[in-house]
Amino acid sequence: MYSAKRACVVLSTLLLPFIVPSWSEAPLAEEPSPADAEKYIIEADLTEGYELEGEQILVATGHVKITHGSTTITCNKVTSFEKERMALLEGNVVVDDVDGGYRLLAGYVEYYRKERHSIASKEPVLYLTKREDKPIRVESIFMEMFSKEERGIASGNVWIYQEDITAQGDQCVYLGKEDKIILTGDPVAWQKDNKLGGEVITLYLVDDVVEKLLVEGDSRLIFFSHKGSEKDESPEKVPEGGGGEGSEHEVAEGEGEEAGEESAEDVDSFVPALGYREIAPLADDHGGEEYDNIEEESPLDVVGEEGESEDGELEGGVDDEEGPISGRVETYGETTTAFLVDEKVERVLIEGQAQGIYYPYDELTEEETGESVFVQGKLIDVAIEDDAIKSIRVLGDAVGIYDPGPTEQGSTKAYGRTIVVYMEESDIDRIIVRGDAQGTYLEEKVGVEEGESEGGGTGITSGGSSQ
Repeated sequence: MYSAKRACVVLSTLLLPFIVPSWSEAPLAEEPSPADAEKYIIEADLTEGYELEGEQILVATGHVKITHGSTTITCNKVTSFEKERMALLEGNVVVDDVDGGYRLLAGYVEYYRKERHSIASKEPVLYLTKREDKPIRVESIFMEMFSKEERGIASGNVWIYQEDITAQGDQCVYLGKEDKIILTGDPVAWQKDNKLGGEVITLYLVDDVVEKLLVEGDSRLIFFSHKGSEKDESPEKVPEGGGGEGSEHEVAEGEGEEAGEESAEDVDSFVPALGYREIAPLADDHGGEEYDNIEEESPLDVVGEEGESEDGELEGGVDDEEGPISGRVETYGETTTAFLVDEKVERVLIEGQAQGIYYPYDELTEEETGESVFVQGKLIDVAIEDDAIKSIRVLGDAVGIYDPGPTEQGSTKAYGRTIVVYMEESDIDRIIVRGDAQGTYLEEKVGVEEGESEGGGTGITSGGSSQ
């Protein structure tokens, strides 16, 4: 056994016998690979080395720093097992991999040198650091990182944060080579008041910035349309300190446990989602390529295949704060894809038995006006600009039901191959129906779903709120 104060020990299976003479007669492990022969340097206030049952063990304590290729590790204590090429790291552990583009913080880590495999517990936190100004932060109960494969697994109460985007589930897999994070276990993602849920949520990254969210299996969306804006820039910085017990790293305001629990409760209100209901075809109503029997004040126009309208293409949004709520859309489908530009949602696609309903809001009271439009089809395309919904396009066996609100009687129902709902400052401006168009005015309001929910719009009806 030996001990030394403030020592620097180089642990390489090629060099070890010359650095620690008392171990020179011990049998070495199998012939190392070139990668495994890479220098593994330990610096600490105090180091002790001994042999136990043929295993060469080094214990280092106090301001421990380990350098292993592109990986730098700091902690309070390390116990290194040379035969197993494994180290136990304890207290304020930070694993910083420059090539891998991540920083792992925890109270306890098992580090396997050959595979560059880290197993973290005691409040692990992972930062993806390709964008130091906008890092992605992952928190969970248990975490593993495979540096060579650029892969990571987080399990147990997983939370993912980037700027104002938050996601939560039971497990996530980070695939660095594919630039994506796959979240499972009743996953939910939200940005401010906007929420997405389903069976699997995949976050697609560009330089570690979320640019697309794909929700698969029973996907649901709630999106609030807003007016007004103010610039807000408050990037989170990656902490340098360790994690776990006694950790000095900080959590940004509103992103800790209390904020997460509150957000999870908010999500529960939309989990029942929009149930799919088949709407029977119109019988004995007007049909054909053009239909004109629409009330004069209704925004609904049913036109032929050659009808002209705006193309719905949008320019990029600006990074502004939300204004007052001016509308809300709820959708349901087999899959939902949200596309982001400059961290703002600019387009949403809902596919497979797609349904949606839009409710305009009164800008002063921020409450529903009672007006609404329900749509159904094979695909729904929601275009958004500056946090405001601009149009809702429905493709394939499209159905639309327009309800002018409680002050008006009746509703308008139409069919076609395509339906487009256009908004003007979040108010329903006009509705275009194309291709085998047919429609009718119904003196009584049409309920798409009945008796399944109360308030909050979790069920679809033709009115401004669920009945």
